[in-house]
Amino acid sequence: MSLKIAADNFPTLPGAGEMENLVVVREYDERRDKVAVEEMERRCEVGQRGKPSLVTDLMGDPICRVRNFPSHVMLVAECGGGGGEIVGAVRACVKTVTKESSGYVKLAYILGLRVSPSHRRLGIGTKLVQEIEEWCKQKGADYSYMATDCSNEPSINLFTRKFSYTKFRTLTMLVQPVHAHYKPLGSDIAIIQLTPKLAEAIYCRVFASAEFFPKDIGSILHSKLNLGHVHGRAQKSSPEVGSKNRNSALEFCLTKCVEHQGSVQVTSEGSVQINVRMLRRN
Repeated sequence: MSLKIAADNFPTLPGAGEMENLVVVREYDERRDKVAVEEMERRCEVGQRGKPSLVTDLMGDPICRVRNFPSHVMLVAECGGGGGEIVGAVRACVKTVTKESSGYVKLAYILGLRVSPSHRRLGIGTKLVQEIEEWCKQKGADYSYMATDCSNEPSINLFTRKFSYTKFRTLTMLVQPVHAHYKPLGSDIAIIQLTPKLAEAIYCRVFASAEFFPKDIGSILHSKLNLGHVHGRAQKSSPEVGSKNRNSALEFCLTKCVEHQGSVQVTSEGSVQINVRMLRRN
């Protein structure tokens, strides 16, 4: 499909160096770019070798994932500038987080990097990352990080090889439909629904010494986009809970958070790799 698109629209695509000069990276304009960005995003929803990839439903708002952060931006790559085709996009936000004994530092989160299938391997992704990192530095970010599907080798290689990001963590995500779990909940597990204030107190106590823990965790937990807070714990009279029951409790907690949402899309468990880079030295 991508080869057909390239052949139909760009019979003689320029090389990487020439294409970089033809592409203009600028800030996203909702009125001007929304439709074009949504169409470009749809073309990027198929993973490598035709396999589905982990994608986020933007709910008709291409900037929704960063809009609620005070410091955020979305950049687009436009062929030729002045109303040309949108062939790429990237988002970023800057937040204050914990950093070992340093107290607090500013951390940039780079996300939603997309390049149209017909324009890949032409240096557009590199140019988008360069421009978004420069914006992050101007906003005072000391570090930046990105997260991507562990199977997305082109994205991982771009950040780790070209921009010297290093692997920070690998997370396993339990994704929808969380109601379709089959593990029984053991009698030694108690499920407690938490208020945002109590959830904040627990997070702060457990993750107080963790790296990159957000300073504004209270605002995150009180956000209207947050579905709720439930906690699975061992009964006081029970022995130590095994990993099997811990997983069952987690699935049950996730179910309680989204059961009021009705039908959900069927996806699977996925692994996400987080990479981090120091943008400037203190």
